Amino acid sequence: MAGSKCSFKECNRKELRQLLCRSHLEQHDRGQGLTPIPARNPKGTLCLLEDCNEEASPQTVFCFFHLDQKRHSRPFRPRSSNLRVGAASVRNQAGEKRCPRCDRWLVEEQFYNCNSTRDKLQTYCKQCYRDAWLMLRFKMTQSDYERVLESQGGGCSICHTKDTGSKPSFSIDHDRLCCPGDKACEKCVRGILCTRCNTGLGQARDDVEILTSMIGYLNYWRKTNA
Repeated sequence: MAGSKCSFKECNRKELRQLLCRSHLEQHDRGQGLTPIPARNPKGTLCLLEDCNEEASPQTVFCFFHLDQKRHSRPFRPRSSNLRVGAASVRNQAGEKRCPRCDRWLVEEQFYNCNSTRDKLQTYCKQCYRDAWLMLRFKMTQSDYERVLESQGGGCSICHTKDTGSKPSFSIDHDRLCCPGDKACEKCVRGILCTRCNTGLGQARDDVEILTSMIGYLNYWRKTNA
């Protein structure tokens, strides 16, 4: 019914589908038990740390700068008074750009290109950008990625090539029966593949019957043309 509320107790959010709001529906789709969603901070709520005048993230007591430090078990450090995250024009005397996540000054080649920023470079360095991407998409760290790749002999889990293909790094394959979208949970990451094998599985829609039929097709024509 239009305008109905989420069926989870004490949740006043608007129903999206299956009598659940968006947040509880995401919990349901991930197979998790439904839990209360933390209340969003009123706009203008400041970070809990002293001498930090940044606005807190919607569902925590920290600003995004200090929340990132907390998630990575780093000691809290103050934000520089004359430097903000994303201050693209700031460079040190060596012409290096600062990554606000790891707090390192790096040459511009250590940042990916980005057409939407003033200096045409990503805010975070390549290492931090990849760390954030791995955690967001696959709930993995770079150490997890390297451990899985090493367990596969340093190459693709299917064809064993060490050539990544058209991309600079190997692709991470996950079971889309578990997580149908581009993001994966901790359970459904299957392995690390080269671009060609990962694309092949996707084109076959992970269907064993289609893949088996493809093998039969190839064997038939090899015997026919032998």
